[in-house]
Amino acid sequence: MMNFLKTLIKRDARDLALLNVFMLTPVPALVAWGAGNSVVITVVASGVMLGIALLAVRLKSFVADLTLVAVLVGLPMLITAAASGQFWQIDMHMLFFVQLAVVSMLGRQSLLLWSAGLTAVHHVALTVFFPLLVYPTTDLWTDVIRTALHAVVVVFETGTLAVIIANRNEVLGQVNEAAEEQSRQAELASQARAKAEAAESSASEVMSLLSDRLRRLADGDLTCAINRELEPEFEEMRADFNIAVSTLRGAIAETADTARTFDSEATALSGATNDLSTRTERQAHEITETTTTFNQMTETIRSTAKKASDASEAANGANSRAEKSREITGKAMEAMRGIEASSGEIARIIDLIDDISFQTNLLALNAGVEASRAGVSGKGFAVVASEVQQLAQKTASAASGIRDLIVESEVRVNEGVELVSAAISSLEEIRAAVHKTSAFNAEISEQSAQQTAALDQLNSTIAAFDGNTQSAAAMSEELAAMADRIARAARDLTGRMGAFQTEDARDGAPSKVA
Repeated sequence: MMNFLKTLIKRDARDLALLNVFMLTPVPALVAWGAGNSVVITVVASGVMLGIALLAVRLKSFVADLTLVAVLVGLPMLITAAASGQFWQIDMHMLFFVQLAVVSMLGRQSLLLWSAGLTAVHHVALTVFFPLLVYPTTDLWTDVIRTALHAVVVVFETGTLAVIIANRNEVLGQVNEAAEEQSRQAELASQARAKAEAAESSASEVMSLLSDRLRRLADGDLTCAINRELEPEFEEMRADFNIAVSTLRGAIAETADTARTFDSEATALSGATNDLSTRTERQAHEITETTTTFNQMTETIRSTAKKASDASEAANGANSRAEKSREITGKAMEAMRGIEASSGEIARIIDLIDDISFQTNLLALNAGVEASRAGVSGKGFAVVASEVQQLAQKTASAASGIRDLIVESEVRVNEGVELVSAAISSLEEIRAAVHKTSAFNAEISEQSAQQTAALDQLNSTIAAFDGNTQSAAAMSEELAAMADRIARAARDLTGRMGAFQTEDARDGAPSKVA
């Protein structure tokens, strides 16, 4: 039943009106048969009305609608007339009200007014001229009152149905607009669905392509740019993807170059730090040895300062002794000069003795000549003269020997004087040198003390530098280990960069990042 009602609701109002005609067509004949009136007339009239209704439904015009409404109202008229002479004839008037409702389904107020007008004309005309075809009585006043009552009901129902039709038409207009909008939306939805299906197909293809390129990108293939054109809505995504791949390829290439440079620099750094560590250790060892050497040097300088001080004291003593030696030598020189003077005096005395010996020899010679002249008496005198002559000769010879000795002594004394003078000069020079040496030794002692203090400070500095060098050596070892780790990380990074495949800029051939 519900399906039947749904089917009726979905059908056109003209079809429903025609259905109403079909349903009421046999009723006049049945009512006439039940009332004992002529069945043939009702059958013929019902058939004619049915034919007219069928034709009106087919024509589908306003006149055809007016004709269809006339058939709808005419059937109750025919049924009421078929019930003529029966008390329940008055009840057949209910069909007029029903048909007004049926006419209202056509949705036009003009058709409703046409139906009400036909009903009014039927009631008024038949009430006056053929009352038995309308009411079971012939009392005009009673029939007029009934007609008036029916007219009031018809007017009230017509007004109500007119309002309903107006509301219905407004609602139907809105429904039609909504239906049109729904139809348009359905069309748009259909188009959108078609576009969505096409877009889904295209998106599926693009997603498959993008998934493949992303998989290649995940595998390190940086030549996975999307070169073929896609749908317009995916072109921006393709451009962005290609830009991202190109940017990533450039970044990976730069990173690879940086990694290679980093590897080379890390290797060089590792070598340099290892060499620095070795040098630092060697330097620390050398500084330790230098510290030891400086300590020894400090002790040596202290010893030298001590010895310089002792030498200064010894030089001062030597200077004193040299001064005493100069004084003694001066006295010796004065003695030499005295000896030289004495030698001169002795030489003069020897000259005098030599002169005396010469004179004595002359006298002895003269005495011998005189003794020879004296003969025997002068023989003794001659002997004495000869002895005197020999003595004079020996004296002269001795004087000559003494003279030679004195001359040689003078020479020696002169040499001694010269040597003493030279010795005095040497002693002066020695004294001056000893004084200078003493001053130098004092200065050496002072400078040695200063050098000792400086060396002590230098030792402290070297000791601190040695500690810093030891720390630097430890840090160099740590830096060398860190450089080794950096070098290994650089080699690992270079290896990882080798997993990416880029595009050779000259011929577009894929190449591995090395």
